[in-house]
Amino acid sequence: MRLLHVIEDLGVGGIERLLEDLLPRLRDSGHNVEVLCLWQGGVVAEKLKQNGFTVHLAGMQSYWNPGYVIRTSRLIRKLDVDLVHAHGSFANIFTGFASMLPGFPPLIIQHHTLWTGGVFRRQVLAEKGAGSKAARVLCVSHATADSLTNAGIVSREKIRVVQNGIEIDRFPVTEMSDRRRIISVGSLAPHKGHMVLLEAMGLVLQQCSDAFLTFIGDGSERSRIEERIEELDLQDHVRLEGIVDDVQGCLSSAGLFVFPSIEREGLGIASLEAMASGLPVVASDCGGISEVIEHGVTGVLVPPGDSRALAGAVIRLISDREEAERLAAAGRRRVEEHFTVEQTCRELLAVYEEVLSG
Repeated sequence: MRLLHVIEDLGVGGIERLLEDLLPRLRDSGHNVEVLCLWQGGVVAEKLKQNGFTVHLAGMQSYWNPGYVIRTSRLIRKLDVDLVHAHGSFANIFTGFASMLPGFPPLIIQHHTLWTGGVFRRQVLAEKGAGSKAARVLCVSHATADSLTNAGIVSREKIRVVQNGIEIDRFPVTEMSDRRRIISVGSLAPHKGHMVLLEAMGLVLQQCSDAFLTFIGDGSERSRIEERIEELDLQDHVRLEGIVDDVQGCLSSAGLFVFPSIEREGLGIASLEAMASGLPVVASDCGGISEVIEHGVTGVLVPPGDSRALAGAVIRLISDREEAERLAAAGRRRVEEHFTVEQTCRELLAVYEEVLSG
């Protein structure tokens, strides 16, 4: 098969890390794989190019310019691929409308986050239009699928759930570090719950005065987070590391992972990477997270937005080494058994064959 994966850009994020792991597996399965970035490239685009992949740039500069739909359709038809697989709302919408023009190959769109509503009516209509034109709609979790069907965005019969997997060999288990060294990985966006974690950190420090929190990632909330750190007088206990190349190294030097999302979380690749690294995980019971983490078995789940519950779980795992080690070992096994990139690749290829066989 000649496959084209379409995405808004290839900076740093969960979808981008998924493609970085997944595309080589698809190529190793004997398929020709190319990538189209609708807006711009980014760090992961450069890594893919170094790995021998062709990355096309459409150079789009507007979300709502119909002319770009025509340009996208022409570009994709020119590439002469067998199947187009789009990722994320922006790419889904544009490829969905581009597929309305003659000669467009079969289209699969993929939703990586929950549908939460509260968006412009024109986006709702655009999402419905894209879903109606796609041959299949992939969702990274059952929670994501439910959110789309309950909102009437996509019909259930078109949906296939293919959960994300990671390249587990990139995350070797090391001896557990000091659990007072806490790490959280994710874009600095409102739905990721960083403010809740800062509130929790203030409570944690009342009992664990030498705890230290590192945020990995960047985004629109950075300045607000910096302000809140100062307001809570956490400057000596919280560091914003920004975007790093060596996420694995950062995880291996930490002792506890916290994933405090408050909404929209489709599955949570960052939590998979932390579990694979042998870290005990505290996470919000948000979206598809409970499909990864079984409370009390492979991690600890707390209600989204509850800083006191979050602090209590962190303090408990800092204090109870035996429980932390038990959860960490079970979490690693969970990823090994259910969330590898090999499994994701197999399930995707099955969907591709289903679409192309008619």
